[in-house]
Amino acid sequence: MNIEPIAHIRTDFPEKFGIPRQSGLVRGAAGRIVFEQEYRHPDALRGLSEYSHLWIIWDFSQNHRQGFNATVAPPRLGGKERVGVFASRSPFRPNPLGLSCVKLEGVDEDGSILVSGVDMMDGTPVYDIKPYLPYADSHPEAKGGFTDRVGFNELTVNIPDCISRSLDGRDLENIRDILKQDPRTRHIHDDERIWGISYSRYNIRFKIAGERLDVIQIQGIEKIKADAVFLDVDGTLWDSTPLVAGAWSRALKETGIERQVMPEELKKLFGKPMDVIAAELLPDIGQDVRDAVMEKCIVYEQQILEENEKDISYPGVKETIRKLAGKIPVCIVSNCQSGYIELVMRKLGIEEYISDKECYGDTLMYKADNIRLVAERNGYKAPVYVGDIQGDQDASHEAGAAFIHAAYGFGSADAPEAVIGKFSQLTDILL
Repeated sequence: MNIEPIAHIRTDFPEKFGIPRQSGLVRGAAGRIVFEQEYRHPDALRGLSEYSHLWIIWDFSQNHRQGFNATVAPPRLGGKERVGVFASRSPFRPNPLGLSCVKLEGVDEDGSILVSGVDMMDGTPVYDIKPYLPYADSHPEAKGGFTDRVGFNELTVNIPDCISRSLDGRDLENIRDILKQDPRTRHIHDDERIWGISYSRYNIRFKIAGERLDVIQIQGIEKIKADAVFLDVDGTLWDSTPLVAGAWSRALKETGIERQVMPEELKKLFGKPMDVIAAELLPDIGQDVRDAVMEKCIVYEQQILEENEKDISYPGVKETIRKLAGKIPVCIVSNCQSGYIELVMRKLGIEEYISDKECYGDTLMYKADNIRLVAERNGYKAPVYVGDIQGDQDASHEAGAAFIHAAYGFGSADAPEAVIGKFSQLTDILL
C-alpha cells in the first residue's frame, strides 16, 4: 500500500524539541491544516462543523529510520526503563504514523481547517482526518498502563515580570503550558544546563532545578538592516539528505564498498564541500577510490533530485523568497558542487527571484570568499547570510556579513545576530 499526504499542518512548533508529547496538553497550541490541491474540495468537508474534535493521522516525518527496535525508552519512564514499542506512543515505530485528537476551531474560507491542542511540528504531512465520536471514542474507565503507575508532575514555571510584560497574554499562557510539561530530554538532569526551545516567533532559554523551571530569556524577532540576503541551501531551503544518502550508498556499492550512508550522517556534514564530506565519511579509503565515489555520487545525486517529485523544501520557502525578492536582492551562496544551485532553483521554482549565486564547485573558493565575491560584484555593503550550522555563521562573520540562524535546520550556532524557527520569519526580520 502506498499512501501520500492529503495535507500539511502549519503550527508554531518549528522544531521537534519542545513539542508537547501528547495532543491536548497545550490547549492553546494552534494549527492550520492546509490541503493539497487535489483534495481542496468543499464537499469533502461537508458536515465537518457539526463535530467538536477530530482525529488526525500524520507522519513522524523527522523520525524516519531503517530497521525495527522491539523496545523503546519512554520519556515518562525517565528515558531509562524500556517497554515494548506497541505498548508506547513513541515516534520510533515500524511505520512512523502519529495519531492526535485535536479540537476543531473552524473551517477557513480557503478550505483549511483550524484546530487547537496540536502536538505536531510545522509542515508535518497529514494522511487522514476523521471525526471524534464521544459515544465510541470516550472510555472513562480505560487503564493507562505505565502512565498510571508513574504519574506525571508538572513543573512550576517562573517567568520574571521583566520578561512576561513584553509578551502577548495568549503567547504567555501557551509558553507556560509548554514549559510546565518539562520538554527536556528526560535522562539528562543538569541544574546548570541552559535549555532552549523555539515557539512561534520566540526563542526561549531556561534552566530546571528539581521541580522548578526558571526562564532566563525570551527573545523575539528583531529587525536587521540589510541591503541583500544570501541563502544557504541544505538545511535552510530544503532537506535533501534522504535522497542524497541514497546516491552516496549507490555510488559506494558500485565502487565495491558495502556501506549504507544514513541521512543523519549527512546532516552533520552538509555545508562542507563534497571532497571534505567524502574525506569524513570515508577516512580509511584511498584518495583514488574516494574520487571515484565522489564522481559517481555527483551524477546520482543530480539524477535522483531531478527525478524526485516530492516537495522536500521547508514550509513557506518559495512564498517567502518571492516576498523578499520584491523588497531586497536574494542570492544563494553554498559550498555545493557545480550545477546544484541551479537544480535547487528549478525544483523550487525560484529562478526569477534569485539575483546572483555562487558555489565552491564553480570558484573552488570556500563560503566566506564566495560571500565576499557576490557582495563585491553587486556592490552590497550590508548583506546578511541565512544558514543552519556553525560553519555558516563562521563564514558569514569572516566575510563581514550578519548571520541569521535557521534553527529548524541541521545544526546550531553560538552567536547569530538573529534566530528563526521557520523560514517565513525572515520577512519579519528583513522587511
